[in-house]
Amino acid sequence: MSWDVILLKEKFDSNNKDYQPPTLGKKTELISKLTKIIPNLDFTDTNWGVMEGDGFSIEFNIGNTEDVDSIMLHIRGGGEPTKVIQRIMQEFKWESLDCSTGRFMELNNISTESWMKFQSWRDKIFKRNK
Repeated sequence: MSWDVILLKEKFDSNNKDYQPPTLGKKTELISKLTKIIPNLDFTDTNWGVMEGDGFSIEFNIGNTEDVDSIMLHIRGGGEPTKVIQRIMQEFKWESLDCSTGRFMELNNISTESWMKFQSWRDKIFKRNK
């Protein structure tokens, strides 16, 4: 179970069902740039990167095509993963869509509210099933 955030080149109207996101770039170049700004990001599998943070992990689903139009982040654990998202947004000038809320994150004011709610919901579900 993960908190999911999608990285995109630009914001878009989610009501536009015909929207096609512009490319973020070539996979090999993106992996090179991402691993430079996030040194502990492992892309041994070029379709699926993994980063271990302080109390959390982020999986980077970059896909299996050379032209990448989005990257899905699957975030697990605790800690402060929003700082990593903010760093990526800042370095690449990308947008981040919180899949839990359906809203775009704001670079200069990334809220941790959705992340906190996800953790609370996840913890409640797992306690119920014990």
